[in-house]
Amino acid sequence: MLLPMFLLFAASRCVRWARGGIGSFSGRPLPGATGMLGAMRLFAAGVSLWFLPAIGWAAVVLNEIAYHPPDERDDLQFVELHNATSAAADLSGWKFTAGIQFTFPAGTQLAAGGYLVVGKNPAALAEVYKGVKAIGPFGGTLKHGGERITLGDAAGKTVDSVKYGDHSPWPLSPDGAGPTLERVSATGRSEDPANWAPSTLPERETPTGSPGKVNGRRQAEAPAAIADLSAGLWRKGAPVSVLARVEDGRGIENVTVQWQLVDPVSGPGREQSTPAKRTSGSETSGRFEAVLPAVGEGHFLRYRLLVQSRSGITRTYPDPQDLRTHQTLAAWTNPPVATIPQFFLYQFGVPEAGNVRFNPFGLRGTPLSDPTRGGSLLVVVPTNKGPVEVFDFIRIAARSGGWKVRLGADARWNGAKSLNVIFENRSRWVLSEHLGYELFRRAGVPAPASGHVRVTLDGKPLGYHLWVEQPNRAFLQRHRRDPRGELFKAVWYGQSVADRHEKKTQVRTGHREFLRMIGDLDKLTGDAQWNYINEHFDVAETASYYATCLLIQNWDGYFNNHYLHQSPEAKQKWQIYPWDLDKTWGDFDGATAKHDWYSMPITYGMKGDREPANAAGPPMRGPWGNSAWWRPGGVVSAPVLANPEYRRRMLARLRELLNTEFTAAQFGPVINDLEARLLPEVRQRLELRGNDVAAGERRFKADIESFRRQVQGRGDFLRAELK
Repeated sequence: MLLPMFLLFAASRCVRWARGGIGSFSGRPLPGATGMLGAMRLFAAGVSLWFLPAIGWAAVVLNEIAYHPPDERDDLQFVELHNATSAAADLSGWKFTAGIQFTFPAGTQLAAGGYLVVGKNPAALAEVYKGVKAIGPFGGTLKHGGERITLGDAAGKTVDSVKYGDHSPWPLSPDGAGPTLERVSATGRSEDPANWAPSTLPERETPTGSPGKVNGRRQAEAPAAIADLSAGLWRKGAPVSVLARVEDGRGIENVTVQWQLVDPVSGPGREQSTPAKRTSGSETSGRFEAVLPAVGEGHFLRYRLLVQSRSGITRTYPDPQDLRTHQTLAAWTNPPVATIPQFFLYQFGVPEAGNVRFNPFGLRGTPLSDPTRGGSLLVVVPTNKGPVEVFDFIRIAARSGGWKVRLGADARWNGAKSLNVIFENRSRWVLSEHLGYELFRRAGVPAPASGHVRVTLDGKPLGYHLWVEQPNRAFLQRHRRDPRGELFKAVWYGQSVADRHEKKTQVRTGHREFLRMIGDLDKLTGDAQWNYINEHFDVAETASYYATCLLIQNWDGYFNNHYLHQSPEAKQKWQIYPWDLDKTWGDFDGATAKHDWYSMPITYGMKGDREPANAAGPPMRGPWGNSAWWRPGGVVSAPVLANPEYRRRMLARLRELLNTEFTAAQFGPVINDLEARLLPEVRQRLELRGNDVAAGERRFKADIESFRRQVQGRGDFLRAELK
């Protein structure tokens, strides 16, 4: 008796180790099973797979989970149960004790071999999944990042439980791309990520899955577990080893590496297969290695593992229905060191076109769901001679002046998930935008990450560009804001207030809360208005936003060119995030080449303000005044900045920033550092384009000097106004 108990204990402990690090997109292997300790681990893991499928299995199992439907449709969340026995199950009084809240009514029966769907919004499920009859609604919301779901019987005993996740070893595509998590085998362990697979991956982000019926990914038994899939170090002219750890208590029949070479010009080649040999372990658990041909420098190797169990069950990892069907090795030597990172972009197949939801005439375009999987690739070469980073199966879409680069569900670079890589019209804009975001960040305002990179597209060097993080749910998460909140982008075009504030998250809920907020601001005055602002706005943060707009003369950031966000949580109020800062630091349509305009009024953007009689610049009329930089206040800035108490606080913050950040001593080194890092890149870009290098350098240095003058001249103007 003691021996089986000991084996079960050891097995359970070792399964936790074995399941802890399956797979890695980066290709970095986890610590291996080497030496005596490794042999013990592999033995115990094999024992665990032999025993555990026979224990802890329930007649009623958690069978399918929709935890993150696309387009943030949390109303489409559901959990499906399956009765895998030949007798009906009485679920009266059963309840979910973790993850969601729901108690099954008296008389609830689950037929033998049947399925029962519990939905957050049964009516919404019936609309999307035609013919599905779900019960509910359940309470709570399943977490997009993963959590435990536990089902208990009427006596409070746990029937089944799973802690799903949105990172490897769990599949990625159920995290917002459309697929659900489908259980592979009813008799396999719920806690085993290998026993869950994504449902069909659609071409565009739309809900898939099989609620109320047999899972499309069902197999008789759970497939093998695959861990530590990685490629060895690349060496020029040498074969490449692909390594993995495989576990299957029923015995491992075959392990094969499926691979394809990717040429940087012609793209992916045909897929080939190479058998993998066991290098250690037993028939049920061990390490495997396949030796592949040498990969040419500058090329890429995409690879995945196919395992066939002796029972006939197969598993491919990464899953063919996931966002990335292969892992990727880049064949790169240490590149020449640059002063800024280098982006090597490869657009394989037909380039993706950007989605246009609006046009300049204010008419709505047809909203299109996003493609689920990209076919492009990005290699990032850091400045510190460190290892290159590879982002494969990404999306690259053309946009004005460059590209929008979407890295994927679980991929980030410098914390950003989506990047705008641009060089628009004037070289000064590539500088002013980054410096503007930097000042916002120093003022404590959440601003998009930004910087400069040297870009090569499909093998053609293009010189340095600006990169700017896209404000989206990942941006909100990075700044610890609730990604379930409502995010609006203020634009200049559109026939209504709602049209001029494009909704970027929770699109289906409309503009109701936003319109109510601006209506309340307009109705109220004085102390009542201030109390409303204090209750519904992040006063300190928004005051820092408007103060920084005054510092850099962000004349376009009051009426439009900013983001507004409100969290569903009461503790997180309306916030404002900067965007599109190219025409700042003394720049506007018609500005002088010296950018020596310093006199944007301190009252700019507030209700009742008027264009100064001596508006700066040549006689180039704008749509609202004699000067192209003149704008009326925005629907938020006009009433908020005109409120006496809010204005007092904003001006106090402006004084503080003039003393602490907007000075030659504090911000001068930022400008100097930018000049030093970009001067070699300016020369390289000029040479690539066949431009006059000497003239281009003079223009760059003149632009840099204009920023130094802005810090001094604009600062002097504001200090005089504040007196």
